[in-house]
Amino acid sequence: MRKNSGTLFSFLGIKSLSDKAFLLLAALFSSTSVCLVTGGQTVLYLKRISPAVDVAGRQRMLTQRMLARAHMLDAAPEQAAREGRQSLLEFDEALRALRHGGTAAGVALLPAPAEVRPQLTDLETAWSVFKPDLQWLLENTARRNAPEFRERLRRLNVSSERQLAAAQAVAGAMRGLALTRVRFTLLLLLGLAAAAGAIFSLSILLFQKRVLAPLKGLSAMVADLGAKAGRPG
Repeated sequence: MRKNSGTLFSFLGIKSLSDKAFLLLAALFSSTSVCLVTGGQTVLYLKRISPAVDVAGRQRMLTQRMLARAHMLDAAPEQAAREGRQSLLEFDEALRALRHGGTAAGVALLPAPAEVRPQLTDLETAWSVFKPDLQWLLENTARRNAPEFRERLRRLNVSSERQLAAAQAVAGAMRGLALTRVRFTLLLLLGLAAAAGAIFSLSILLFQKRVLAPLKGLSAMVADLGAKAGRPG
């Protein structure tokens, strides 16, 4: 360990004790600053993405609700149609907010990160298939016994599977981004802890080599001189 520290200082051309101490403190300060900045950025990133994760997860719930209301049109057409339209508007609003930024469910959102755009495009494609059939069903409750109504409902069942999977993919991608950022920050903090430990060890070795060792030598010299002075002439 001493050999490594000596080799490092010699390679850098640092000889004085004060310069070596300054280098150790500068290294510790730099690594601490990097971790503080990265940690702050991570907190801001999580604050930004957390509402979007919640909204993306809610898209799956809204899909299930719209499908359920479509199946309720036989038993309670007015209520099911009213609640179905409300869910449709909420889904549309959230999808636009995820893509372009805006407000969804009373929460302000920034545009989704670029890494999530492929999954968001898949959800928009699935919605473009699901939405027309749902709208037709909600607007034609009087025809709920007609063959076309049953066919539209069947198609809605099929397209809902793709939409549910796409909504889950968007939420999963956003959660994955957040977890990746947290893991990266934790690794940096662990690196800082390791660097602090190494710097502390180097500091102890440096102190022993440059301060304690000379003091011990001086003490031995003084003791030797005292012993010689105490001997009878």
